[in-house]
Order: sequence, then structure tokens, then C-alpha cells
Amino acid sequence: MKILAYILVSISLMWTLYSCSSSGCIENRSSTPLAGFYSNQLVNDKEEKIVIDSLQLWGIGAPRQSYLVDFKDKASQSYLPFRPEYESTGFVFRYGQRNLDFEYLQDTIIFWYTSTPRFVSAECGAMYFYNIDRMYYSRHIVDKVVITDSLITNADIERIKVYFKTASPEEEEDSRVSSGDNAAVTLTLSTTPNHTTTLNAVK
Repeated sequence: MKILAYILVSISLMWTLYSCSSSGCIENRSSTPLAGFYSNQLVNDKEEKIVIDSLQLWGIGAPRQSYLVDFKDKASQSYLPFRPEYESTGFVFRYGQRNLDFEYLQDTIIFWYTSTPRFVSAECGAMYFYNIDRMYYSRHIVDKVVITDSLITNADIERIKVYFKTASPEEEEDSRVSSGDNAAVTLTLSTTPNHTTTLNAVK
């Protein structure tokens, strides 16, 4: 009886210590890639981050209407969760502006990766880390995708950069619209040599 009581007290104490420790995790409790959105045009020889509206983003195979970014949002970045039980995860970018809202103009990004279980700490517990092996992306509105670090951990760091095609300053001049302190940048798609359709993004 004394032995049983000792075991129960020990379990209770371990649970208490674990509960106190787990609440002290100051980093993410999962490893989720963070992607930032950028213009493919340099401003003063520096890359420019943009905030895009009229964008819908979801994972291929995710439950219907499980959007990472929806049309009502204004996004400068988004988490792109990987599935540890698979070797690849894909994402779809849909552009909601009237002239671009066609399925054949949607962009797709697919990542292939290796999943490795890791014990991070007593505070944060165990999780999967990912090492990106390769990727594919279409180029309708997306210009290029850059991986700054192929190892995805639970550190909240932007490791993926998605560059969108944007108009040059000369092309923007006629379409720039002021909205308070925000000015519209123009994402562009050249559908024919002489025709360009646009999608607004706020910077």
C-alpha cells in the first residue's frame, strides 16, 4: 500500500513539473515553414515586401475551405504547413481580381522534403523538423520562389520568399491609387505581348 501511494505521488509530481515546464516554451510548438511575399522589382536596389489583397491560399488535399489566406485578408506572409506523413506538400495561390480569377491562372508551389522527429526541449516537447530537398512552382503571377534555409525548425523565422511579378514604376504611374498612407502596387500577368492584367497589392 505504501509502495502504491509512493508511485501515485511520484506520478503526480512528475505531471506537475511537466505542466510547469511545458508552459515555458517561448518558441513554436511545431515546425511550420513561414513564407514572405515580395515584389520582383527592386526599390533603391533593395527587395520590397508587399501586402497582397484579393488572394486565396490553401494546401492541396486540405479540407475544403481550409484557407491559409482568404480574399478578405491582407497578407504579407503566410505559414505553409507540411504534412509529416507525406514526402511532399503543395499549395495553390488563387487571385481574386476579376481579370485574373481563372483556374488556369492559379499558381502552384510544391515542396519535397525529409521529415525527422526531434525532441526539442522539456518545455517545447517533440516535433518534426523538415529538410526541403527540392521544389516546383508555376509562373503566372509568381516570378520565383527562394528558399533561404532548407532546414525547417520550430524557430519563427521566414525561410521561404515568394516573389510576385509587379509593374515597373512607369507602368504603375497610371494605375497607382492612394488609400490613406497605403499606396497600391500592381501585380501583373502578361497574357499576350500587348496585354497586361493587374492585381492590386498594398505595400
